[in-house]
Amino acid sequence: MEDKKEKIVIVRETTVSSVIQDIVTFGLIVLSYWINHQFIADNVFLSVLLFISFFTMSLSHLKNFNRLQEQMK
Repeated sequence: MEDKKEKIVIVRETTVSSVIQDIVTFGLIVLSYWINHQFIADNVFLSVLLFISFFTMSLSHLKNFNRLQEQMK
């Protein structure tokens, strides 16, 4: 049988700082969309790149949230 190893997790940030970081990050992506629309004449490549980054970031946060809920059960 396989021995179970304990995992030690050190959290160096608070919930408030994590939420602020997420708001700033998502805000910068939205600002990038606005700059693309206003100054770069809606560059399709940049719009797709920003959408992909926003989508993958959202999914990674959702995945981490689901993993956290499973561990708390």
